[in-house]
Amino acid sequence: MRVNGSNGATRRRDKLSSGLVSVLVALPIVFVAIVIGMYYVHAAQANGTPPGPMKITNRPVHRLGIPAIQPRAAAMANGARFTSADVRSYIAAHPKILEGAPGKPTPTVTSVQFMSAGQASAMMQGESIGLPDASPVCVVTVQGTFSLTWGPRSTNGATSETVSTHILVFDVQTGNLLIG
Repeated sequence: MRVNGSNGATRRRDKLSSGLVSVLVALPIVFVAIVIGMYYVHAAQANGTPPGPMKITNRPVHRLGIPAIQPRAAAMANGARFTSADVRSYIAAHPKILEGAPGKPTPTVTSVQFMSAGQASAMMQGESIGLPDASPVCVVTVQGTFSLTWGPRSTNGATSETVSTHILVFDVQTGNLLIG
């Protein structure tokens, strides 16, 4: 009869051993999770961002416009990441952007203004800039003789017009050409 009694003691010992093994396995996992959590909190604080839930996205960031002016790392007082001198340098380095009508004098930049997209839209008689109205943009006014052609490229379908003012609009954050 003693055999049954010792069998019960063995079962209790097995239960105790399996519980101890479970604790010993779980303890390193919890420790690793704490260390990883502390790493992310420390990294967030070092970057100046408050710790919080991690935001993981795999969506690409889409920027409007065509890459043009190389933005500076830090924004200026007006929020722009480039200056009017940067705009003039870009245009001088890319003369095709100001290509006027053949046989006419080379167009010239008459003004470089930093304003909101809403103000730029109003300046261009309601033309959409493609950004919210409060977004800062750079509007460049160019004087010259420009031939504009639009519509179907068939012999009789295209419409053309000659204008003396051309407007370029740049996103002040990215330097992208929005309207040109």
